[in-house]
Amino acid sequence: MAGGALSSENRSQGLNRRSLQARVGRLFFLQLAVISVAVVAMVFATAYIVTDVLSRAALEGEAAYFWQRYQADRAVPLPDTDNMIGYLSAGGRPPVPSVLAAHPPGFGSVRFEGRDSLLHVSERSGARLYLVFRQEKVDRLILYFGLGPGAVVLLLIYAMSWVIYRLSQPVFSPLIRLAERLESYRPDLQRPVALELDELRRGADTDTLVMIDALEAFARSLSSVALRERAFARDASHELRTPLAVMTASLDLLERNQQRENSDLQALKRIRGSLTQMQSLIESLLLLARDASLPLNPEGADIHGLIREQIEILRERAELHHNRVTLVDAAMVRLPVPERLFGIAFGNLLSNAINYTRDGEVTIRVDTNAVEIEDSGAGMTAEELGRVFEPFFRSESARGSGVSGHGLGLSIVQRIADRFGWVVRISSEPGRGTRIRMEFNGARQESGA
Repeated sequence: MAGGALSSENRSQGLNRRSLQARVGRLFFLQLAVISVAVVAMVFATAYIVTDVLSRAALEGEAAYFWQRYQADRAVPLPDTDNMIGYLSAGGRPPVPSVLAAHPPGFGSVRFEGRDSLLHVSERSGARLYLVFRQEKVDRLILYFGLGPGAVVLLLIYAMSWVIYRLSQPVFSPLIRLAERLESYRPDLQRPVALELDELRRGADTDTLVMIDALEAFARSLSSVALRERAFARDASHELRTPLAVMTASLDLLERNQQRENSDLQALKRIRGSLTQMQSLIESLLLLARDASLPLNPEGADIHGLIREQIEILRERAELHHNRVTLVDAAMVRLPVPERLFGIAFGNLLSNAINYTRDGEVTIRVDTNAVEIEDSGAGMTAEELGRVFEPFFRSESARGSGVSGHGLGLSIVQRIADRFGWVVRISSEPGRGTRIRMEFNGARQESGA
């Protein structure tokens, strides 16, 4: 379940790899490669036909014609032309060269008189006929009727394909420039920003113009949404924090009177817990609603210190559920993120582990590039694991445990992880507990840790 924001350089490289022009170019060269393979295969097929089929048929015909004449006249002369010469192993005939006599009946090739030649051996009435056909003649035929025409066809196909590719560039050029403009477009949270695609309209076809109009309308809508989100975050920050601050101050005044009955003190304590939970939820939502380019902490947030701080904050709740929280000191890690965001993410994970565990163990492990929380609580089914990061989703065990909550904790954790490129891995088994591992990018271990 990986997430994260790519850098501008990585996004640009991804765009280049996926650009329309590059894809068209790859298809163009793939087409040429396929055509080239087909033409080369055609040349080899021609060579096979000329060498193995036509030559075999011609030699077999010559042998049949000789044997027909030989049956009528045993003194018939052997074939002897510029391309072919024959030898016969029979009485009264010149001896057959040893290089030919070693071949059994059939069709093959032989090196004869310093030349590559085709050999056909046939046998009738105890006599063998050896027909030798000069290979250079066959090679010349292959060159004339195979390689030459194949090369001409390839050159013509290459030239036509290149012309078609060049003519197709004006069609794709507006789309490529449009993709580049969209990749660099960022909505302004302070004022509406138009997409400004007028220069792309020149030379664009009807379909591209329709796309440009639709994208400009979408950009205006997106900019409007961004402005509304900014306004909401600003207004909610004021409208929600003010009454919460008033409630907190009033609660402080009420808790000063320690002469109240125990039931009243318990009620105030529950109010304090709910108020703290509400403040944490509002802070989380407002922080995530702001601009995605949150400032990083160049010094690095002290992960170990933040973890101990959250353990201390949730210690009372852990004791209430009779849970033992153990921190395994494996590494001292600094992470270049706002401390508040890491505190929110880890706090939600630890809070869930404590809330859904009774009389059990919650173990926290810190590695050089990850934080892992393992509990011995209720656990979840495979179906529930598939929905665990959905907003407002609560498992059956969570709803039946009596633990209050909004079902937003893990959703917030996932959004923070996506923002910084972290990976959240979760495994669970009903009745056996849950293990959540949050892996970081850019973490560094402190020297001497």
